[in-house]
Amino acid sequence: LLANGKPKRLAIAALMRKIITIANARIRDALPPHNN
Repeated sequence: LLANGKPKRLAIAALMRKIITIANARIRDALPPHNN
């Protein structure tokens, strides 16, 4: 296990998770509210 590889993967995973969260929030805000 490389000492350098793990932090980089964790950083990329955290960044992707943040981007997905922001994207989902923007989509939710853009859509008209639905009462299911």
